[in-house]
Amino acid sequence: MPANPTPSPQPPWLRGPIPGIPALLQPVAHALVDADEDTQKALANMTGAQLNQGPAGGAAASAAYHVKHAMGSLDRLFTYARGESLSAEHTARHVGQLMTTAKVLGVQFQ
Repeated sequence: MPANPTPSPQPPWLRGPIPGIPALLQPVAHALVDADEDTQKALANMTGAQLNQGPAGGAAASAAYHVKHAMGSLDRLFTYARGESLSAEHTARHVGQLMTTAKVLGVQFQ
């Protein structure tokens, strides 16, 4: 779904069906469009440094981490929904996300 550069004041589900999406999946597509627009609004005025800085001096994950994590989770979800298996690239990205999460939480692997 392409990002909407000038979001409508109406919620996505009131704008009508999203082309190319089956009727049964319209609520999911509308929820994703809504989340995308909310994320873009929330992050629009943040610098890269602000996005990458974790709150409390790095004691928690940054906004950038959470956006990347959500994108990776959705990518895996859509891969499974298409009936596909994760590729080696998917798996490597997932392991990278897990390692970042462990670092944020202070977990060390032996």
